[in-house]
Amino acid sequence: MTYATDHPDAAAPRRQWVRALTVIPSREVLALANKLTADCEVKHHAIPQSGLMLMRMTESVVGEDYYLGELPVSSASVELRLPDGTTGHGAAQVTDDRQELAVALAVCDAVMAKKLEGWREVNELI
Repeated sequence: MTYATDHPDAAAPRRQWVRALTVIPSREVLALANKLTADCEVKHHAIPQSGLMLMRMTESVVGEDYYLGELPVSSASVELRLPDGTTGHGAAQVTDDRQELAVALAVCDAVMAKKLEGWREVNELI
């Protein structure tokens, strides 16, 4: 499947960007996101959230659903507005309890999707 914002220079398709960035130490992703947003406005489409999610599994013999347990989850959806008026939208949902990490991943998603300044740095991490 190809997304409209996939571009040939990207290291991976968009659906894999957040997953790939979660492998990188979070301090690096947070530092990069802070650097990328230094000169732009970050607007949240929704308040970044964190909480617990129940992980549902299906028993293989009888086919009945059961809940394996709870996982921490955080999500964010942002719009970046550069001084020249260019905007980029990004979102992330991650199994981590840190909202700031979800916001940083959403920023990286927005930068990559629109090829905003710094997208090559994000692409290298991916």
